[in-house]
Amino acid sequence: MDSLGVIWERFVGGGEPDLRGLRPAVRDSWLRCKQANLNPETQAAPMILSAAEFAQTRARSRLYRASKKTMPIAREYLPNKTDATVILIDADCVMLDIQGGGKGIIAAETAGGVAGSRWLEADTGTDALSLCVHLGAPAAVIDFEHYCVVGHQWTGAAVPIFQPGNRALMGALAVYNYGITKPNRIIRYCSTFASLIERELEKQASDRHLAILAMHERFRSSHPHDKIIAIDDYGQLLADRGEWIVPPESFETVKAKIEEQFSAGARLTEIEAPVHNRTGKIVDAHFFAATVEEEIAGFVAVVPNLPKKSSTKIHQSWKAGYEFEKIVGRASALLRCVEDARRYAITDLPVLIRGESGTGKELFAQAIHNASNRRDRPFVAINCGASRDELLAAELFGYSDGSFTGASRGGKSGKLEIAEGGTIFLDEIESMSPYMQAALLRVLEEGKFSRIGGSEQRPMNVRFLGATNAELRTKSGGGNFRSDLYFRLASLILFLPPLRERQEDIHELIEYYAPSLLKEMSAETLGRLTKFCWPGNVRQLKNVLGRAEVRRGDQTGDRDILDDEVCQVNCRQEECQYRDGRAWANVSDETSEPSSAEKARIIDALQQCGWNVTAAANRLGIHRVTLSKKLSTLQIRKSYV
Repeated sequence: MDSLGVIWERFVGGGEPDLRGLRPAVRDSWLRCKQANLNPETQAAPMILSAAEFAQTRARSRLYRASKKTMPIAREYLPNKTDATVILIDADCVMLDIQGGGKGIIAAETAGGVAGSRWLEADTGTDALSLCVHLGAPAAVIDFEHYCVVGHQWTGAAVPIFQPGNRALMGALAVYNYGITKPNRIIRYCSTFASLIERELEKQASDRHLAILAMHERFRSSHPHDKIIAIDDYGQLLADRGEWIVPPESFETVKAKIEEQFSAGARLTEIEAPVHNRTGKIVDAHFFAATVEEEIAGFVAVVPNLPKKSSTKIHQSWKAGYEFEKIVGRASALLRCVEDARRYAITDLPVLIRGESGTGKELFAQAIHNASNRRDRPFVAINCGASRDELLAAELFGYSDGSFTGASRGGKSGKLEIAEGGTIFLDEIESMSPYMQAALLRVLEEGKFSRIGGSEQRPMNVRFLGATNAELRTKSGGGNFRSDLYFRLASLILFLPPLRERQEDIHELIEYYAPSLLKEMSAETLGRLTKFCWPGNVRQLKNVLGRAEVRRGDQTGDRDILDDEVCQVNCRQEECQYRDGRAWANVSDETSEPSSAEKARIIDALQQCGWNVTAAANRLGIHRVTLSKKLSTLQIRKSYV
């Protein structure tokens, strides 16, 4: 039988030699190379990556990171330290690392064997590396078995390296000896060190899985009524298997979009994609990336577990009409607040919204609801300071038939039932009595409630948002507000900035609320509006603009629209020119002592508003209920003057 060299020369020269002497894997590779018209005189592998591209490829390669400790050790144990090299390639046959003796490295470089080169069969013909990747099994190619000249005089042997879990091919470890030798010993050598690399890959995979499962547990705590799925970055379910299925197309879409946003610098990303259960029900889930050392390790998906919708639509009164996109202003303090609120929207944890009167606490609550996965369910607002305990309890919990005199027949649903699957917004929570605080705390802790006069415990799926203009931690320390309820409601806290801290937004707010007035407004008036410290915040600004539009035809013009507005004595704006100069009490402070100055100011506001309590409250920058309480405390009646 002809020698291997003669067979190779005849085959690449266009002849038809007897190939039965070739090993089947080598023979099939030769036939593929010839069919692809590959030039057998190829002298070197192509370089496909620039230095920058190669650095980026290495940084992203888990295989390379797992091999960093093993490759130097493998070099020390090479069978032939002088003429041999140990090589690591990825699944695309791109060389990630090469180490070895001086002669071996020099010979490899001559053949294009440098990091960043590619050793696909279509590039360099029959070769141990390309054949190993093609077969997914150990392979050896010796001397003239190489289809291209670049491999002649080399003995190469390679062993595949597989990904933990799904056993997908990640790359191969190979040894090339410049000279002819038997490959069996080299195969055993490669297998030993490939096993060490796979062991490190398993450790890395375990670290990633732990990070994913830790995030899974956090989301289970913050989304107690939803289904949470944990998925590794190859699409394998790690937790809650069996009920929900993530279709491959959904997973690939999510992975591509999150990786794109992640590479652009975004770290908290949310992507919606459909999942389905065994019965075929399709739901849009919210996917989030779990990370380890600035790398995406996998994903957590939140599948909304909302109650079945009734045949009728939600009544318009239970819809939240405000969204983050409608928030006016670009001040950094406001933008930070919006960013925090958007993050809070994706959880089910209670949020306490703090801010002075008129800063838009309910508007932010509506925006949080509309950005959450409860957006299609009711948003129910309750003013905790507007009713006595009995009425507030009946409004919140509902009541059973015959529970008290005058109760409707058949009982009545409370706001907790109306809000099922949605959001409850508790405004002025600092006004809650100790009795109502205790009742609400029990509901928050147990997740159940009973109607007044009833014994049935009803489970609830409601998110709580609260709002206050008081420092509840101070109150809780003084015994007026329960500390245990405070910490339940204040899982997340959102601070709304007062208007005096967002002066750069005043021009935009005027343009939003009174565009026609702004066109006629003098620079002097605009300056006065900007420098004013707005104790009543945006609500007061709207009222001032409304009065200015009504008085637009007055002879006094627009210069005097602030003359009847008085700043608080404790104004934080030192250059403010509009302080009252009198020591009157802050009318928004529930704990202030009654004073004649405060009483005189309230009466003055009532007189100017024709004793309309709502209008006077707006003028003073406080809530109508707060003003009503002060009228009773200070004994102010219409007959007073």
